[in-house]
Amino acid sequence: MSPTYDDILIQATDLLVHALLEREDDLPEQAIHLDTRVQGLLQDLGLRVMQALFQALVIGIVAPFKVRGFTPDARKPITVDTLFGALRIDSPYLRNGRDS
Repeated sequence: MSPTYDDILIQATDLLVHALLEREDDLPEQAIHLDTRVQGLLQDLGLRVMQALFQALVIGIVAPFKVRGFTPDARKPITVDTLFGALRIDSPYLRNGRDS
């Protein structure tokens, strides 16, 4: 069963609504275009979340190899296309320390 994120979504919604009401000067005049503004913010948020997740995954994948004596040799940036846009991620190349 997949975990639910209702509590986090409620917090994020409250935070974003509060920020929009506080920071957007002409909100009533822009109400007809408000969905476009929210879409842009959510697009940016999604891209940032994906970037952070991929960075965490790289760290998690590399960690057990480091314990076994592998060391980072190079980091080649790769591009990953996501629903939210393209990400550039460092793809580490590891070298077995015993082979050096």
